[in-house]
Amino acid sequence: MTSEEQSGLPLVIRFPSDEEDARIKRFTVHRNYLGSIELFLAVLYGTGRDQAANLVTAQRALPAFQRIQRRATADERELRRLLGISWASELQLRLANIGGDVFLRYSNAWTPVQAYYAVYMSIHAWLSTAGMGHIDDHTGTLRAAVRHLVEARLLPHPWDVNCSGSPELGERAIAGAPANANIDAHFENLSAPSLGDFYPRLAKMLETTRDNRLQRNRREWLAQHKRKAMKKEEKRSLAASLHATTLFDYLWRLRIRANYGDVSTFLMSGVEDRSHGAFHAGLVSLTAGTCLLLQSLIVARVGQRAFASALDEFVEGGGVDLGDPAGFLRERRALLTPKVPSSDHRAPFAPLA
Repeated sequence: MTSEEQSGLPLVIRFPSDEEDARIKRFTVHRNYLGSIELFLAVLYGTGRDQAANLVTAQRALPAFQRIQRRATADERELRRLLGISWASELQLRLANIGGDVFLRYSNAWTPVQAYYAVYMSIHAWLSTAGMGHIDDHTGTLRAAVRHLVEARLLPHPWDVNCSGSPELGERAIAGAPANANIDAHFENLSAPSLGDFYPRLAKMLETTRDNRLQRNRREWLAQHKRKAMKKEEKRSLAASLHATTLFDYLWRLRIRANYGDVSTFLMSGVEDRSHGAFHAGLVSLTAGTCLLLQSLIVARVGQRAFASALDEFVEGGGVDLGDPAGFLRERRALLTPKVPSSDHRAPFAPLA
C-alpha cells in the first residue's frame, strides 16, 4: 500500500501534455543520435585512453595528414587565445555533471553551447596555423571546416561522412559511408541505438540537420524576394549553394536550439536523470574526439613544443593550478606531445573529478 493510500489521499497520476510529449521525443532523438556516435566510436576505436590513442593513430595514417608541412605560427598569441577558449569551453562542458546526473536537466540547457564553442575555437586555431584570417561568422566557419578538414581528408571515419543535396526534394546524397552500409535502412528514432543502425541513424541526423538549415535559408530567401513560395529549381539552387552538412553542423544545430530554441527541450520533468546523463556523455564523447583530432592537426603544423607550452600555460591557470578537472588535458598533452617534458610532476593521466 502506498503512502497516499495509507493517508486516505487520492493517488494522482499525471500524464504529459501533447506539447510536453513532443519535447520529450525531440530530446530523446538527440540523445539517441549522440549515443549512437558514442557507441560507434567505442566499437571502432575503443574507450578512454585507448580511444584517444587509436583516433590519433588513424588520423596520422591518412595520406593528407602525412603531407602536412611544419611551419611556425604567424601569431602565437592568437593561437594561444583560440586554444584557451576551446579548452575552457570543453572544461566547462565536462564539469556540467560534477554533481552527478541530477542537475544535468539544467546544465544541459547550456552544454550544447559549450560543446560547439570548444570545437569552433579549435577549428579557428587550426585555420590560423594555415595563415587564414579569422572568419567572423558561423556559416563561413562551417564551410571552411568542410573544405579544409573534411574534403581535405584530414579527419578519420566517421568525421568524413557528410550530406549534400536537397532532402526536401528527395535528392539528398550521403558521402563517406562504406559502400555496403544501408543508409536507408529502417530504424526507430526513439529506440535505443545499436551498432546495426548507426549508418541510417547518422544519415538521418545529417539529413534533418541539413533540411533544418535549408528551411532557415528558404525563409530568408522568401523574405528577401518578397515571395510566398519557391520553385523547384530555386530550391535546388539554394541547396547547391550550401556546403555539405557534417558533424560540425550538427553541433551547430544543437547550439542554435540551446541559444534560440525552446530551452524546455532540455529541461524536461518527463525525462529521467539518467537520460540527461546519457545526453551529456554522448556530447562529451563527440566533442572530445573532435577537439582531439583538430588539436592533433595543430601539433603537426606548429610542432609539439608550441602546443605543449600553450596547454601548460592554460592548465596552470595564471598561477592557480586547475587540478584534477583538467586531467583530460594532461592526457591529451601526453598523447600529442610526448617528446616535450612536463613541469607537472603528477601522473599525466590524472582522473577527471
